[in-house]
Amino acid sequence: MQVYRSRRLLGAALALVSITGLAGFVLHMRLVKSFPAKDQVVHEAPAAIQLWFSQAPELALTRVRLVGPEDATFNVAKTVATDDVKSVKLAIADSLPEGTYSVTWQTASPDGHKVRGEYAFTYSSTPTDEHGESEQ
Repeated sequence: MQVYRSRRLLGAALALVSITGLAGFVLHMRLVKSFPAKDQVVHEAPAAIQLWFSQAPELALTRVRLVGPEDATFNVAKTVATDDVKSVKLAIADSLPEGTYSVTWQTASPDGHKVRGEYAFTYSSTPTDEHGESEQ
């Protein structure tokens, strides 16, 4: 009887820890979508970067850095809010050459929890078919 009760208590404790951990993951802010998207190949140079989060980001604490081919840093405008309170947008001030770009971002949720991340996209003016070959 005592062993059965101990196992029930252990099972309940593990379930509580699992639920609490899952709730913490769900409650923490994270990037849910971006444009250009992660690993996307765009065929026109983007004029702006837009980021969507799981919570409303603190605009004053949001920073974005754009690094391109040969580790060149490209200027982006000040982060601005959009009609969607969970999204921010920044105009790209420079003309972008073709190549792969890294977008590094950081922000904070309304509760002050800081988050950051990075993703890459590629700008290639030459469209490719589904096999990765240039269309002509």
